[in-house]
Amino acid sequence: MANLAANKLGFSLKGPSNLLLAASSTAQRLKLSEIDTVELEIFMEDSLEISPLPMTA
Repeated sequence: MANLAANKLGFSLKGPSNLLLAASSTAQRLKLSEIDTVELEIFMEDSLEISPLPMTA
C-alpha cells in the first residue's frame, strides 16, 4: 500500500499515477476506505515535510 501511495505522490521512477488508492486490489483486500487511503497519503506527505535533508560531505 505504501508503494502505491508513494507512486501516486510522484515518488517513483515512472512518475505520479492517477490511481485511486481505495479502488486498488490491495486496499480492497485490507478493507481500507477512501478516508483511510487519503490519511495514508497525508501522513506520507507530512513525513516528508518534517524529515531533515540528508547531509552530504
